[in-house]
Amino acid sequence: MSNSLCKIEYQNTQGRYKNMEITVQRLRSVLELLAPAVPKKTSLPVTLNVRLGEGMAVATDLETSITVRLPETEGEPPLLLPYRKALEYLKNVPGLSRTTLSREGNKVVLQAGLTRLSLDSADSEEYPPLSQGDLAGKAEVDGDALVGALEELVPYTADDMSRPVLTGVCLTPGDP
Repeated sequence: MSNSLCKIEYQNTQGRYKNMEITVQRLRSVLELLAPAVPKKTSLPVTLNVRLGEGMAVATDLETSITVRLPETEGEPPLLLPYRKALEYLKNVPGLSRTTLSREGNKVVLQAGLTRLSLDSADSEEYPPLSQGDLAGKAEVDGDALVGALEELVPYTADDMSRPVLTGVCLTPGDP
């Protein structure tokens, strides 16, 4: 596990920069968790970004949305990070390097040592609003137990699309 830090910097409404720090490993793992909700092709390009801030990392393809709690961003205004390019960049950051993410106009700049990556980024206000949904249908799940249960079900699912309903697993919340 790498203990290098990723420093996220953005400009607040007074024009001064604020910082939030997160390990590179943590940011990589959060981005990887969001992968299923980041579309490969889209008619709404802003969904190719992930939204970081207000204690969350969010991705949506307008049909599916994933929210990961990210306490490092608690109380911070949202920032859009171009998903695929940022993840590719972070995969190549040496373990002990510090990475700075900053907003410069309509660009997000990632920098580690002498390496600097400048990406076009949309305003966070353009990101699609996410409905809060029905809170009665939400629950916390032990991720390790869920992954273990899903791995046990894989042999029973179809692996071809001739009957697509058999390629998925239905999760029904409630008592067993």
